Amino acid sequence: WKSDGSAPGTVEVLPGVTASGFTVYQDHIYFTTADGFMRTNGEPGNIELVQSVYVSPVAIAQMNGILYFLANTSDAAGPLFELYRSDGSQAGTQLIQSWRYSNLIGNFTSELAVINDRLVFQCPFEAGRSLCASDGTPGGTGILKQIGSPELTFARDFTRLQDQLFFVSRSEAEGVELWVTDGTPEHTHILSDLYPGPDPAAPNYLTVMGEALYFTALTKTPGASLAELYLWKTDGSPDGTVQVIDGKNDLVKSSEIKDL
Repeated sequence: WKSDGSAPGTVEVLPGVTASGFTVYQDHIYFTTADGFMRTNGEPGNIELVQSVYVSPVAIAQMNGILYFLANTSDAAGPLFELYRSDGSQAGTQLIQSWRYSNLIGNFTSELAVINDRLVFQCPFEAGRSLCASDGTPGGTGILKQIGSPELTFARDFTRLQDQLFFVSRSEAEGVELWVTDGTPEHTHILSDLYPGPDPAAPNYLTVMGEALYFTALTKTPGASLAELYLWKTDGSPDGTVQVIDGKNDLVKSSEIKDL
């Protein structure tokens, strides 16, 4: 559907289709369906197939005027996870890199973010996954950081603050904590071990306001028997990562710190 905000201006563009991942690029809206990667100029019935691949889940991003997307596909040997680039046309859509993975884990999932002219995402690695990056070329695509064992590693909630990309990941030594990267291996690291040791701080609700990133995390204070939920903020440095509200505040209880 599309709408100009009025009842008469709300019209069906394409019937009987489940679409998601809407992204505006040039003068079209790009999205995915079970039939592949599609685009429309918004006129009823004006739908074009860009690439016949099944994209699940949706992961689309723009970098330097080029559209990039991640796709789950398959061949005779099994499932594949692939990174594509596109100028918006069928002829201008090209495969950058392909990774094979086990069909025991179902469709491979990842977010797709852009930081400092680099794409950051998860890719299959051994029996699990790794954090990967790409400059948009096959030669410039590879592992950015192997954070923990492949079968345990994940990266979620990609959130950009200025020239840094924050995300939540897990390692054996620190557990689930907040990580940061500028798109290079040497500057991809845990921001701070908020819950010291392997227990998870489980950062959540990453939200940017002004020049700071706000989030919630579990923290165990000295002498406490249980971890408490705190509201934190960071400027991107360990020293600039501080508590804003703790779960014992008279006005804000720990169970209420959510949905930032």
